[in-house]
Amino acid sequence: MSRPSILTPDQLRNAPLIGGGGMPPRRQPTLDELVENFIQGLTAAAEKDLNNLPALLIYAELGEQLRALGMSKDIVARTLPKIKVGAPESFVQHTKFKEFVRLFAVMIHKLYAAVQAKFGDDADPLFLTMVEDRFALVIPVE
Repeated sequence: MSRPSILTPDQLRNAPLIGGGGMPPRRQPTLDELVENFIQGLTAAAEKDLNNLPALLIYAELGEQLRALGMSKDIVARTLPKIKVGAPESFVQHTKFKEFVRLFAVMIHKLYAAVQAKFGDDADPLFLTMVEDRFALVIPVE
């Protein structure tokens, strides 16, 4: 049994889409559409369950802090869904809320910078896997 060839992230990203059954190939969504879809998904989750409202506020603040640290819109949009977030309402109303989230963002940004320095263009998939496996910002309910 032969081993399948392993494609690099660039080869995967640039691979042509294959349409099936006479259907036209699907258009790749733009970055702005991906970000908008992500925000709509979070908003819909918050509307269904008000306990998710604090998580929505944490995601919004975390995204803003990561952008302020210089992370690209693309990597922020792909990073946020990988982080498990949850908190009681009182946490997001606390005066230290933004400072706590800022410190969390700095930690994530430092990890990203370290992975990027070591792996260059191949850093993004590795970083996203690391975030998914290790990061959770979950404050227990009082």
